[in-house]
Amino acid sequence: MVFIIIIMRCLFFPAILLLSLAQSSCNPGKSTAQAKSEVIEFRADFNSSNLENIYDTSHSDFKAAASKEDALSFMRGVRNKLGKSISANQINWRANSRNLQTNVVLQYQTEFEFGKGIETFTYRIENENAVLAGWHINSNDLIALLNTDQNDSKESSDAEENTDLEILRNAVAETVKK
Repeated sequence: MVFIIIIMRCLFFPAILLLSLAQSSCNPGKSTAQAKSEVIEFRADFNSSNLENIYDTSHSDFKAAASKEDALSFMRGVRNKLGKSISANQINWRANSRNLQTNVVLQYQTEFEFGKGIETFTYRIENENAVLAGWHINSNDLIALLNTDQNDSKESSDAEENTDLEILRNAVAETVKK
């Protein structure tokens, strides 16, 4: 009988400890609310072009995906082409906990000044805080704006080549006249 009580105590306390750890690491409602709050902060920084703050406060996974220069260049490009975020409607979310690590993914249909797109934010919950681990944007409008710029650059380049060709023709014609 004493043996059974000792075994139960040995199994009971670790089980309670594991259960409490599992509950504290994964509270989807609380984690999602924290991530949504951070999306609001992200948008404030994005709209005010405070992009360095986004990068500096992001998770190490975010920083490992691209150098600071590349990440800032990308965010600056999106900000310059699409403009400020005007409105956003959440279209999807999920919260996953695995190996005592919680990720919250929020997806928004976002309207910008000069187009629209779907943004996907991934936040890692660490020490009760949501930290940006990923930001992705899918936007046909962004691609169209980039293509328009390339076409404008090509036309400008073609015009410069035509001007150079015209100068060369005039120089040849002057030489022939002499």
